[in-house]
Amino acid sequence: MAQINYVVDVFSAPSIYDCTFEKDMCRWTQALDDTFNWTRTQGKTPSQFTGPATDHTTGGSAGYYVYIETSSPRKPNDTARIESAMIPATQQKCLQFWYHMYGPHVDTLSVYTKKNKQLGSPVWTLSGTQGNKWKHAVVSLTVSSKFQVKSVVKIL
Repeated sequence: MAQINYVVDVFSAPSIYDCTFEKDMCRWTQALDDTFNWTRTQGKTPSQFTGPATDHTTGGSAGYYVYIETSSPRKPNDTARIESAMIPATQQKCLQFWYHMYGPHVDTLSVYTKKNKQLGSPVWTLSGTQGNKWKHAVVSLTVSSKFQVKSVVKIL
């Protein structure tokens, strides 16, 4: 059975909205409108030839990150979503995060803004395996009303 791991480790910065997942999920919550949940873990992911061996923040096996596992009972088009707390409206925000997308059946990691309980278009999307290493993404967000950031993973 093919397995996949997607990992998002939000870049640490001096804000109540930032999270390295070292202590807990911070202000990020599991969405209720998805198929399965993200898992907070440390060290290697359980499946072979997928995921990182360490987290990005500490660079060691004692550090934490969140990931999804796509082994059984996962099916094509299953989704896992995590959401930030509500973020006040401003002229511009910068979302930074680290991701690790590695494995033979990687599908898609997308980041959306959610306003008034409505999911908009993706502000960042990446598909396919990206190599066995952490990569950094920076997304400029211009939002005129309070919003949430929502990370969505779709299974291939």
